[in-house]
Order: sequence, then C-alpha cells, then structure tokens
Amino acid sequence: MKFRMSGLVLALLCTANMNGAAMAQQEPYGEDFWYWKFTQETVANNVVVCRATRTDYDGSKVVITQGSNGNHYIGITKPANVNGTYPNAQLNLADGPMTVRAFTKDSWLYFGPLDDWSLDTIVQQQGFVWVVGNASDETDLMMTAPIALNRVIECIQANS
Repeated sequence: MKFRMSGLVLALLCTANMNGAAMAQQEPYGEDFWYWKFTQETVANNVVVCRATRTDYDGSKVVITQGSNGNHYIGITKPANVNGTYPNAQLNLADGPMTVRAFTKDSWLYFGPLDDWSLDTIVQQQGFVWVVGNASDETDLMMTAPIALNRVIECIQANS
C-alpha cells in the first residue's frame, strides 16, 4: 500500500509539472556527476530541452543540448574574438572534419543543429578542434561525455 500511494503521488506531481508553468524555467534533472550538471526545461511549442553542462577548473564551460524536436547542439564558452553566425564552421574530429553551422548567443558559441548521429559521433570521440572564421581551439569533452549524453537522452525520453 505504501508503494502504491507513493506511485500515485509521484504520478500526480509529474502530471502537475507537465501541465503547469513550472517547466518554463530550467530545473535540475537527476544527480550531478564528474563536473556535469543536468537540467531540463520546456520552451516554445512545448519542446523539452535537456542539457548537460560541465564547468572546467578554469571557468570555461561545455554544454550538450538535446531537444525533443530533434535539434541538438554542442556549446562552449564564447571566445572573445568570435561573434555572429558561421554557416561553414568546422569541427575536426579524429575521424575527419565535420562542417556545421556555428552561432553565438549570450555567452555561448553553439555548433548545430546536429542530428543524432553527428552529436553521438562528437561525444564518443570526447572532443574536437573547432574552426570558426579565423579562430580555432581545442575542446576536450572528457571521457565522461558519453555518460552525460546518455543522461540527456534519458531526460528527453522521460519527458516524451
């Protein structure tokens, strides 16, 4: 009886969350691990966005973002010399280069939208060298990135 009542309370809370305005702002999703923090949010057109964000010791950040609409992004802290939209940015991976769209928004440089395969490829290789205009640098996603992506996918599935 105790478990049945807990399940009922959980179901009611989830229903209230899905129908209410509480999901309009970022809220935590699951436990943090290895410098990764997980959030979820409902944005325009009821699209659920789940994120894994890692802050490095130097304050720079990396974010893996997946939307229930199929739009996925990798973001890094925006470099000072990069601003605007770059339709032919390059991510150099161990398997070879990948041409992607890059754009700046607030304090981020995003790459995407990426399809499932591209996002998974980038994350599995645990890093890349990005080239945007005349700027470039290396981004290390760390060996925990595939686990972080799995948590983001889990978040999307839980909100579908």
